[in-house]
Amino acid sequence: MSEENLAALKRLYERLAAGDLQAGAELFDRHFVFISDPGDPEGQVHYGLDAFTAYMRRFREIWGDMRFEAKDYREAENTFLVRVRRSATGRQGGVPLDEEVFNLWTFRGEKAIRLEVLREEGEALKAAGFPK
Repeated sequence: MSEENLAALKRLYERLAAGDLQAGAELFDRHFVFISDPGDPEGQVHYGLDAFTAYMRRFREIWGDMRFEAKDYREAENTFLVRVRRSATGRQGGVPLDEEVFNLWTFRGEKAIRLEVLREEGEALKAAGFPK
């Protein structure tokens, strides 16, 4: 199952890198939990696919031309750690965003049940259970 899930994640990030921020809806469990990076003004934990979709809609309202480009993948059973380059331009004022974050995915069967965004590699490796 993990090979199929990895392939699904790679397809998702290919679409996200091309700017398709609506990609991958079929990948998510309806009870999906999204944990955004610390300091998020909307709060960090979002429960359910509807809450995640609403979060992403608000995110797109703030950031134009948003791209998520996967740089590498690490895998352990039903968990994947993806190093991601996020880039965008603020819709108001044109402030650029160009940063690296780590997306920690958890799957149950074929569905993603959890996504956590982490800023520090050491923290991400520890959360994923990988050695530093």
